[in-house]
Amino acid sequence: IIYIESIFQGGDNMFNKYFPDFYYNRVDLIPIDLFLNNNIKLVIFDLDNTLAEHGKGIAASDIQKMKELEEMGIKIVISSGKPVHYLCGFMRQVGLQEPILLGENGGVLQVGVELPPKELYILPYVKEIKDSLAVIKSEIDAKLPDVWYQPNLIGVSPFPKHEAEFEVIEALLQENTDKLEGIKIYRH
Repeated sequence: IIYIESIFQGGDNMFNKYFPDFYYNRVDLIPIDLFLNNNIKLVIFDLDNTLAEHGKGIAASDIQKMKELEEMGIKIVISSGKPVHYLCGFMRQVGLQEPILLGENGGVLQVGVELPPKELYILPYVKEIKDSLAVIKSEIDAKLPDVWYQPNLIGVSPFPKHEAEFEVIEALLQENTDKLEGIKIYRH
């Protein structure tokens, strides 16, 4: 997977400013008293290979703890590089009622699991970035007409089937560095 996204205003790494006070490697290990004693109203869980390993579900004990936290009135945020509509289905299966879904590496926010969403926010980005992404996508399509794309609201995420297709995309990106200013490239 190669994920291409714009670098949004405010810098490319918000975590330089905001660091969590508490870290746990499993949700079910988080003591409820931590929330009660510290007046915590919101908790953010990273999904991708953190809350759930790639291709696997969330542990039943973690799901139970997230439901317990939601019942206490604590807002649950699920953060992912994936599109929010993917997160909707995943969280419906988990059984959360009103999670905040933060998809596409922070570029899209949705409240709840309904489709179409009650509340959907897309971080704006400049026309030049949109145009550059469209050009890059059309050039990938011209060289790899059968490539599948993750259905993003922002960014371009082609899914090459094998290493040779990765190499075609990487060469195309090298040829178009002038169009990549303000765009961050991830290879997954």
